[in-house]
Amino acid sequence: MIEAKPVAERTYLEVLLDHIYRVYCSRNPIMFWAFNAFFYNIFTHPMKRMGACLMIVGMFGVGKSVFFQALGRYGFGEGTLYQYFGGDGSRLTGRFNSGFQGLLIFIDEAENSDANTAGKTKSMITEDVQMTEAKYQTPKLVHNYANFVYCGNSLGQKIMPGDRRYWTMECDPSAKQGMTKEMRNKLAEACGKYDEPGPIGICQYIVWLQKNKAGFEDFDFYVQPYMTPN
Repeated sequence: MIEAKPVAERTYLEVLLDHIYRVYCSRNPIMFWAFNAFFYNIFTHPMKRMGACLMIVGMFGVGKSVFFQALGRYGFGEGTLYQYFGGDGSRLTGRFNSGFQGLLIFIDEAENSDANTAGKTKSMITEDVQMTEAKYQTPKLVHNYANFVYCGNSLGQKIMPGDRRYWTMECDPSAKQGMTKEMRNKLAEACGKYDEPGPIGICQYIVWLQKNKAGFEDFDFYVQPYMTPN
């Protein structure tokens, strides 16, 4: 069990998996498997969009966004296959929305996005094609391969029961108290926050996903009742 090991003795992969399990998935093993299957499918089947948005909800200070920013930057490539929208998703849904194209769209502090933005992203999550426009260029219809992750202190929008386009995971509220300075520093290292050792933890995570491909390939997201808000 990872939690039983002293923080200093944990590998970077163990640090990341522990953070996912304890914080994002609140120690729920099925949610843990679903979370990782979500990203396995993006890396392994990039042309097959998940058609759902992963929503991470939790109080300030639990470390909600650090993993996603690192995975996007080092796993997909910032500004290419990964797009980050911090504090407000309106840039994503405005007239000039060429930044929409990519495999992973991360909207941080999603609760600050207005209702209009939330409504427009619904079609981006589920539709196969989208209209995009860059400045001084003609609008064009493009294939939609984007997968969405919302992160915030609250949902930021009303989700109807049974709406399967949103998979909500509520962070463990006790995670903030349990996050020691040593754990924060080790997590930062694992996410490549420093020049040394670099993004080793993210690389180890992607390799780990592939090693567990048998279980991830067979995972059926749409029969898991916890993924739909009550």
